[in-house]
Amino acid sequence: MRILHLSNKKFILHSLFWGLCLSIVLGMISGMINEESLRIDFLEKKGLLEIFLLTVIAGPLIETLIFQYVVIETGLKIIDKQKNFILILVSALVFGISHFYSFLYVSLAFILGIYFGCIYVLSKEKEGINAFILVTIVHANINFCAFIIEDVMKL
Repeated sequence: MRILHLSNKKFILHSLFWGLCLSIVLGMISGMINEESLRIDFLEKKGLLEIFLLTVIAGPLIETLIFQYVVIETGLKIIDKQKNFILILVSALVFGISHFYSFLYVSLAFILGIYFGCIYVLSKEKEGINAFILVTIVHANINFCAFIIEDVMKL
C-alpha cells in the first residue's frame, strides 16, 4: 500500500489532515440533512471546560481504547491478519452504535469509525508509530475542531 511508504511524520500528518477533511465533509452533509439530530443532550447544560474534557480528552481516549484497541487487537488473535477489513468494519459498527443519539449520528460515527480503524490497522504496520496514540490524537483533533465550531463559536 502506497501510504505505508510515507515517512512516519508524513503518515501522521496525512492521518490528521484526511481525518479533518472527512469530518468537514460529513459535517456539511449532516448540516444539509438535519442539524438537530446531531445534538448531544447530555452535553447541553455543561460548561465549556467540562465539554472540552469530555469530548476532546476523555472521549477519544476511552473510545480508542474500546473500539479500536480492544476490538481490533482481540480480533487479530481470532481472525487472520489478511482479513483486517472485517475487524475495521466490526470496530466501526460498534463505534457507530455507541453514538446512538440519532440514526444520522450513528451513520456518521460509523464512517468515522471506518477511518479510525483504517488508521489503527495501517499504523500498526509502521515501525515507530503507536497506533493507539495516533488514533486517539486524530479523534481528539476532529472533536477539538467540532468543539470550537459548535461550542465555542456556536456556529
